Amino acid sequence: MPLEVALSAIDISSLVPQVERLIEDKDRIFIMGCGKAGITAMAVIRQISPESIIYGIDFSEEHIEIARNLGYVDNIQKVDAQNAEAVNDFVTISMDGRGADLVLNCVNVPNTETSAILAARDRGTVVFFSMATKFDQAALGTDATGKDVTMIIGNGVAEGQSEKMFNLLRQDLKLRRYFENLHK
Repeated sequence: MPLEVALSAIDISSLVPQVERLIEDKDRIFIMGCGKAGITAMAVIRQISPESIIYGIDFSEEHIEIARNLGYVDNIQKVDAQNAEAVNDFVTISMDGRGADLVLNCVNVPNTETSAILAARDRGTVVFFSMATKFDQAALGTDATGKDVTMIIGNGVAEGQSEKMFNLLRQDLKLRRYFENLHK
């Protein structure tokens, strides 16, 4: 494996075991941001829970096209994650108003906390796997929206993360090619 690919994978490797722990009994999963972390999360979900329905949004047409071509996502649209109303509309229409069981916020822009909270069903789980997250806004977002959700901070360390990430890249050739293409 080229060094650039390995380093790029290690950068987000804690996401793999964290997602593995959270997807049990999750039918509707919503991914905000379809860059490297979002795509990796989709690959993990497809491997562990192929029956789950994966919804995604991104603001980049290129990221949307890549996600579609990889075949991990069931429903993806161009939506600005900073626009809570637009995200809520997408979720309401796509999920028949039920909201996601699990929301993974993988965007790299600020002010997406409320969007992530609105996308979750009541008693759903929201994971903030983004360095742009402002946790005070996330906490206040539940007050403002009236949503009872479990919020998790995606952290940089998880047991077995490197091994799990590299095993995923070995097993999923589409994902490995995606990572290789990031460095061409």
